[in-house]
Amino acid sequence: MKPFLFSLFFLLFSNCILAQNYTVELVKNLNNNTGSNPRWFTEWNGALYFFANDGIDIHKIYSLTPTSLPVMCNNVTGNAVFGDGTVSTNDKMGIVNNKLYIPILGNPIGRELYSYDAVSIPTIVMDINPGNGSGNPRFFVTHNNKLYFQATSPTTGTELWVHDPIANTTTNLTDINVGPNSSTVANIILLNNKLYFSASNGNDTIPGHTGIELYCYDIATNTTIQITDIYPGNIGSNPTMLSVVNNELFFVATDPIYGKELYKYDGTQITRLTDVNPGTGQGVYTSDQSCPTYFNGCIYFAANESNNLINLGKYDLTTNTVSIIYCAGAIHSCIPRYFTLYDNKLFFSSTDTISGIEIWHTNGIAAPSMVWDVNPGAPGSNARFFTLYNNALYFNAFNDTTSGEELFKLSINPIDHPSGLSDLKKNQYQVRISPNPCHEVLTILINIEKEASLVYQLINSKGSVVLSTAIKQYSKGKHQEKIELNNISNGMYFFQMKDDNGHLLFSEKIIKQ
Repeated sequence: MKPFLFSLFFLLFSNCILAQNYTVELVKNLNNNTGSNPRWFTEWNGALYFFANDGIDIHKIYSLTPTSLPVMCNNVTGNAVFGDGTVSTNDKMGIVNNKLYIPILGNPIGRELYSYDAVSIPTIVMDINPGNGSGNPRFFVTHNNKLYFQATSPTTGTELWVHDPIANTTTNLTDINVGPNSSTVANIILLNNKLYFSASNGNDTIPGHTGIELYCYDIATNTTIQITDIYPGNIGSNPTMLSVVNNELFFVATDPIYGKELYKYDGTQITRLTDVNPGTGQGVYTSDQSCPTYFNGCIYFAANESNNLINLGKYDLTTNTVSIIYCAGAIHSCIPRYFTLYDNKLFFSSTDTISGIEIWHTNGIAAPSMVWDVNPGAPGSNARFFTLYNNALYFNAFNDTTSGEELFKLSINPIDHPSGLSDLKKNQYQVRISPNPCHEVLTILINIEKEASLVYQLINSKGSVVLSTAIKQYSKGKHQEKIELNNISNGMYFFQMKDDNGHLLFSEKIIKQ
């Protein structure tokens, strides 16, 4: 091949694989039977803590560090169930005064709030709902060395509480729906020394009862007010998915004219921002923790269009305009969920008709693309609960029909972010592989600047080497190699080229069909 053509091919090929610069691996299979379903990922003291079920000690707390695999934490074995006992949520544990605060279900007192120092047996903070009832603490927010959260008591129902570890007090702060009937405080978020949340002062026909609306608790003045009544009457707008962007509060709510849409509160005024689905239908999809997320001057969200297709919505804060991005095509729902910022991109779970539910991303300019096919073919891996830790994304997914949902890790592939390589190495090798997707044979074109000893490997999604060639000697110049793939199962792999010292020189994601 002429030098000009080789350079052109290499340039074009490099541009088309910019989205293929990550590695995905199974961290550890904690439960070989049904999956450990890791969730409630929380970083604390340099480690990542989470709840998981290993099939023996059900729903316990685990931790991992950058240099260790997950292990069950000290003094947490036994019959007690840690977390909310479900596999569908991914709340955060509370952190205050150098302790974790977690809900634990134990007989005979129900699910209550405990503190844990990673050494001693967890200690109950308070039996908020005495007897075998459950306080069910959730939505933890730390501010000024105090822990705020939702909890349920027999006298006030579900309301806002605070724990002060210094004074060793645990106190009920609100009784919005007066008496034992719950106000169902939820979605608590901090902004300017105030806690915003959804709550109800009653949804019956009593005058003044408004259903679930947006409330604010002023920490400084110890006062609670209802911000607005978006859905007049006793039905309630049910504000949810609260987030803070540029010192303003964004959330999703429902009104009787426009249905469920995106709103903003600037501290003075409530403004509806979208009308994705004209009329009273749902315009913003909020299931599966699809919280609207700020990225590069825009709010990204799951947009439910008038044709009931759910695709990626983008609200531009500068132009006040809404656009719809079709990841899987204009006639399909991609149902974007679990938005997370990583590597200057917006990562999310998305669906297409070929790969099912997998990991996607967008840089806000190019069209969204699938990052990794963890479980090739439909229904996909159901990747979810993305959590940033130690410059990698940890998440819950499954990669086959035997392991169930386990802990996976997505990290930046150093060859595609070559800051760790010397300029000499960056300029020594030019590599092009084809075809991709491939079938029986993978062709490798290399152009090297001096003699080299190279080896080629295929790495599967679990991080295991499934193919490795012998070390081959090359002279300066252009070379072509062919690798037989007849004995390799269909799926997604990383093709890697290394030198004879094991140093990674090139890596690219490929699909074997």
